[in-house]
Amino acid sequence: MKTNKEIINDMIKHFEGLDVVKSEDIPDISLYMDQMTSFIDEKLESFKREEDDKLLTKTMINNYTKNKLLPPSDKKKYTKNHVMLLILIYFYKNVLSFADIKRLCDLSIYNDFGKGDESLSQLYDMLIHIEDDKKNEIVDDLKKRLEYAKKNIYVQIGRDNHYDRRLRVMLKLLCKICATLSPADIEIVEQMSNVATILGNILDMDVFLDCPTKKEDEAMVVFHARPEKNSLYTKNIAGEIAYRIDEPAVFRTFETGLPSRNYKAVTQEKANVLQNILPIFNSLDEVICTVIIEYNEQQREFFEKEYNKKSTGILIGQIDSLKDRVTEYINDGIIIFNRNGHATYANKVAKILYEKLGVPSIVGESFENLYFERAKYNDIIEDPEKYKQKEVRILDFILNVQCLVSKINDNIKRVTLIIKDITEEKKYEEELKLKTVFIKEIHHRVKNNLQTVASLLRIQKRRVKNLEMKKILDETINRILSIAITHEILSTTGIDTISIKHILEILCQNYFKNNIDKSKKIEFNIEGDEFSISSDKATSVALVVNEIVQNATEHAFITRDSGRVEIKILEGEKFSKIKISDNGVGMEINKESNSMGLLIISSLVKDKLKGNLEIRSKKDKGTTIEFDFKN
Repeated sequence: MKTNKEIINDMIKHFEGLDVVKSEDIPDISLYMDQMTSFIDEKLESFKREEDDKLLTKTMINNYTKNKLLPPSDKKKYTKNHVMLLILIYFYKNVLSFADIKRLCDLSIYNDFGKGDESLSQLYDMLIHIEDDKKNEIVDDLKKRLEYAKKNIYVQIGRDNHYDRRLRVMLKLLCKICATLSPADIEIVEQMSNVATILGNILDMDVFLDCPTKKEDEAMVVFHARPEKNSLYTKNIAGEIAYRIDEPAVFRTFETGLPSRNYKAVTQEKANVLQNILPIFNSLDEVICTVIIEYNEQQREFFEKEYNKKSTGILIGQIDSLKDRVTEYINDGIIIFNRNGHATYANKVAKILYEKLGVPSIVGESFENLYFERAKYNDIIEDPEKYKQKEVRILDFILNVQCLVSKINDNIKRVTLIIKDITEEKKYEEELKLKTVFIKEIHHRVKNNLQTVASLLRIQKRRVKNLEMKKILDETINRILSIAITHEILSTTGIDTISIKHILEILCQNYFKNNIDKSKKIEFNIEGDEFSISSDKATSVALVVNEIVQNATEHAFITRDSGRVEIKILEGEKFSKIKISDNGVGMEINKESNSMGLLIISSLVKDKLKGNLEIRSKKDKGTTIEFDFKN
């Protein structure tokens, strides 16, 4: 088992191996797409989380180009500027929106992209330098943690220092106070303190060991692995009492023997937290202890990702003494092989899985008979990275298979096989892909049908001589096209949500392009928050905005040669708001209240958007119309 020192040293080694790509390392030649993706994959290989991860795909590049985040290729070839921009997108897409990345790189760069301008190279080098500094900060922080661990808290396995002895004496004393544990039970709890320490160190969260007492509504905190920085506690609380009323999930696990996940609790310091609880059993199948990881709502997403990714490997380090207790409550199949490549242990999940695959017995079988691909046991021992993680399809199952190589001593290594059944996840992904294609096709057909209707109305309009009727048909055509625009955007994304700012920009640009009197100089501006809404809501919002903009351009500047229309989008927690203003001649609200346009607006806002409508207008000062809609 690795010591805490070894774990942190491994992390330091990983971060020090992350090499940024400087601008001078990028060839100043044009590359085809396959050449470019291969180059970026090679240069950023150290940043991959998994061996098979793809840093960049053709689909990603096409999407970046469609969203005008990346300039198009020149005759299917990509320049050095393309490569630099794609590397920047890779580093910043997890923390910034595409719109923000575009703004970051839009300082005269986009327009001069292919003209030999040096702005992008300068910006690239500056941002890459920042990333390198960030990496060095992480390494320095880890080294400080290691130094702190040497001097203060974390117990190195095999080192019998004073602090180590004091901790263990305290742990045993608290276990005896519980009066429910045998000497053998206390030994298991002592072993679990190593697990708690490592978990606390890796996750940077508070980890506890709680043991039952003779009082059914009270438990004893016998061990507290308190992180250096992100602890939710002001002090170490080993020796404190945990009460059922504050931590019901702990007692649920004591009584049922089942793990508890994301249960609410109140700490000894009266703070609200979430708990993830694992039961620990003795040889009589009694729950003698619980491992408790605590975190708040802000840490929840990080915990879910990091714990699922790292906990299995952490617990594997304790398998020799605790495998029959700990691994039975891990959702992955686990098989342990000895130095000769024969299975010596399989948990319940692995046994059930292999029975479904037609293998009735695991223990005693060779690695070659249990592994899912052709591979020799010694090959994996010698080159573990090659077999670290694979996705395997067998019969009706899709499995994620990991081979972990660990040292028994300096000369002997062994393999632990970790198998996760991801069949349902993959089926869901495939269904989601089909659903996406289906949704895109539906929106495409709706768009085409609406455009056909609009074309028919245009033909009818040419045959009509009455000017009032022509105006009504024009308004109807604009309404239909405003709906069609929504479906056109949705047909390209395949998702049922859409950026409210994006759709309003396209809607107004099309309207101003095709319907405005060219003799008049009317300015248009849209600003505000960037967020997405459902397609159904987007259609209603588009119709309302279309009516307001149409009314403004037709009536607000009737006696003027110029004017301005502004749209502002404000995102709220429960309701969001759109404000449309013009600097025109104003309107008589009472007189216009029965117009078709206002009736449509009022009906949509009230019935479809579940919001409110407000109109303010002053003669020669312009009109402002605000409406909100439920998120």
